[in-house]
Amino acid sequence: MISGIAEAKQGNPMKKLIILTFSFISLNVFAINHNPQMHLCRQLQGEFSSETSGTDEIGLCQIGTSKIGTIDLMKYFYENVSTLSVQSFMSQQKVCSDGQVLTLTKDNGLATVYCLYSDYSIIDLKSLVDSGSFSTATLLQVLTQPLP
Repeated sequence: MISGIAEAKQGNPMKKLIILTFSFISLNVFAINHNPQMHLCRQLQGEFSSETSGTDEIGLCQIGTSKIGTIDLMKYFYENVSTLSVQSFMSQQKVCSDGQVLTLTKDNGLATVYCLYSDYSIIDLKSLVDSGSFSTATLLQVLTQPLP
């Protein structure tokens, strides 16, 4: 590899391109693996995604069929703070009475309705309405267990 770097410095454009591409890919993999929101979501056996609301990107973690804000999960597990979304879900509130109903549509056209609270916590409305039922059991289990 060192001889390849030395040859690239001497002007072999193909080797320069390969080294730059490899470096770029390595940096992207490093950045993805060190995003704390993604890391926690994966640790909880969830699937990370982000959705756009205006100029904001909202990090979400899908656990089972439920989607909840990744910042909410970080506050819950790392700071022992229950955001309004977590409180509403755990108390089986079933309606978005203390929040604002928000519909976010992905590029592929799929829309999801969320409840966005004044503390900027967020949960999908279906999970809130179904809280305490079989369909939301996976999220309930995650929130009632210690961090794995």
